[in-house]
Amino acid sequence: MVRHSKKAPKGDDAFKTKKQKVGRKKLAPATSTRAEVHARTLRINNAIVVDNEEEEKNDGVIPHRNFAENVSASNHYRANVRSGAIGSMVAQVAEEGKRLSPVHRLQALIIALSNVADTDKTVRQRAVSLVENILKFADADSQTLVNILQYTHIALTHAVFDVRRSGLEVIRAVLTHWPQSLRRGNVAIDSIQIIDRVFEISSASAQPDFATLALLLDELLADDSSQGSTLCTAMSSFLERNSASILVRWKEHMEQRYALFREPRSVERACALARVVSTIGIFLLKQNCLGKVNSRFLREMFIARVPFTMEDLCSGNNPRSVDFASAVATGCVPLLQNINDDALRCVNIFLTTSISVAPLASSVGHLALVTSIVPQLNNRFCGLMPPLLQTLSRQVSNKGFSCTLVLQCASLLEVFMGVVDPPVDMLQHLASCLHLVCRVLFACRRFDRDAARDVGKCFLGILWNTVASRHPVMSVVDVRSFTDALQSIFGVGNDNQFVKGILETIDDEEITALGAHIFHYLQQPPQSLSVVLPVGVPLSNCSAV
Repeated sequence: MVRHSKKAPKGDDAFKTKKQKVGRKKLAPATSTRAEVHARTLRINNAIVVDNEEEEKNDGVIPHRNFAENVSASNHYRANVRSGAIGSMVAQVAEEGKRLSPVHRLQALIIALSNVADTDKTVRQRAVSLVENILKFADADSQTLVNILQYTHIALTHAVFDVRRSGLEVIRAVLTHWPQSLRRGNVAIDSIQIIDRVFEISSASAQPDFATLALLLDELLADDSSQGSTLCTAMSSFLERNSASILVRWKEHMEQRYALFREPRSVERACALARVVSTIGIFLLKQNCLGKVNSRFLREMFIARVPFTMEDLCSGNNPRSVDFASAVATGCVPLLQNINDDALRCVNIFLTTSISVAPLASSVGHLALVTSIVPQLNNRFCGLMPPLLQTLSRQVSNKGFSCTLVLQCASLLEVFMGVVDPPVDMLQHLASCLHLVCRVLFACRRFDRDAARDVGKCFLGILWNTVASRHPVMSVVDVRSFTDALQSIFGVGNDNQFVKGILETIDDEEITALGAHIFHYLQQPPQSLSVVLPVGVPLSNCSAV
């Protein structure tokens, strides 16, 4: 008898058939998929146990984690765990501050920088916050800054636009907490490489904002002595490559006309773009490499494309229009080298009107910029010093007024006093300034002793140089009234005796000696001031202190 082996079923017969038995649970359809899952329990040492309720309550931040656990969790596959770990590190860094060990601080910085390019928004935000907290408590270091710029360059070149924006926020954090560190040799070269990236990201936004780029250029170009030729070439090529894009963005702002000044953010964005171009233009002018092409670009942007007159911008009471006028006037400064009439008129009108409508610091800063870049125009702008000193004498007695601003005004006056062969109209302005200096000194009596002493030495040194060198202004000044004004400042009465005056605040031997020498050269030395002169030395033989 031949035995035959049973053949394997084929087709639908290959599936195991089940029979429905009476009284039993109804069978599942034959075509259904089995959902049973078989798993084994694994025991992992030092595992991170996440409490879901606590995690949701604290937005993913687990306060009881130590630093090592946060470091481990920062590489977790779940975005919520990564963001929670980085958030816990932010809290630890903010709490411990400088007490945090340098090793932990460096480790936290590397973790933060590596997560700046994360695809999860919350992780990126907390990573940027961790970078800011670390830079706040750490000292600037060149090697660390180079590493930051390398990680930031990776984020700035990422395919996802939001990641590139996070890289921009890291640059802003560096500019805020380590501002002057970007001026160092190799760091400056690395910074040049990311300028184009920062401009592209700022320009690609729905509402372009160039504030970060303006801050970057301010710090990078502040010290023009180091890497001058490299920076000059890089900035010149930057303007040539991006001039068309800049003009397009500028045109979008200018087409709004007076609607531009309704929203603060619109004015800030327009001023930031103007500041980017003016900073580069002033730097190139100082390096003598502005060139005709860049000059035409500046003239096109700040003169031809601006639909407002400087009188309209400065005549109103809108501080936003005054801020915009300041940005346009700064952009016209590089054009003054070739004595461009439109640029000269624009800057002159702004400086004349801004003294009364703009913050005094803005007027002083613009005038100092003009005198440093185009000293050949000092005789044209000297007429601004008398109203500037008048405004200064009125505001200097206000509470919280900066002594630094008074010293800047003294430096400006010294610049104008140093003009060789000044014309007659300039001498008239300088003569008015001598009288106004006495008013400024009297108004400074409310300063503290150290600040008043610094201001007194600075202004009295200018007056001493003026009268001792027989400056041409002494031929037009009223010596008698000038002497009376000085006597009121020093508290000297008609009987050559001290009265209560400014010397109660700035009682200093050097200041008193300067006053004695000034009175000597004016040929009316009070006896009360001569007591500070060297013993046994005639007043006529004394030199400057």
